[in-house]
Amino acid sequence: YTREQLNKAWQNFMQAHPTEHILINTMRASFPAPQEGHTYKIMVENEMQRQTVELAFPALLQAVRDELSNDHFSLTVEINQGAASPHTWNEREVLNHMVENIPALRGFIDDLGLTIG
Repeated sequence: YTREQLNKAWQNFMQAHPTEHILINTMRASFPAPQEGHTYKIMVENEMQRQTVELAFPALLQAVRDELSNDHFSLTVEINQGAASPHTWNEREVLNHMVENIPALRGFIDDLGLTIG
């Protein structure tokens, strides 16, 4: 199977589970990275995401294996021990990063008398 086929299987699983928001957001942020053979690793940001993915493992693995026609495909989950990835930041973290790195934005916020709470 190809990376494109894996991506399609990954996307199809997310589309089939639209109400599982934590799982879907975790899957969007954590596309599987190849390890050895047919084993792939998913990097998550916290324990809640790890547990959410692991609870979905039976259905997720079955769906991906079926779509790839490969029973050897497997996943592992690891919690990121480094700094949080920008694509997992909440709105406040994104705004703080923008204010720190875009002086004009800081000036705009100050000019309007806004606060960053």
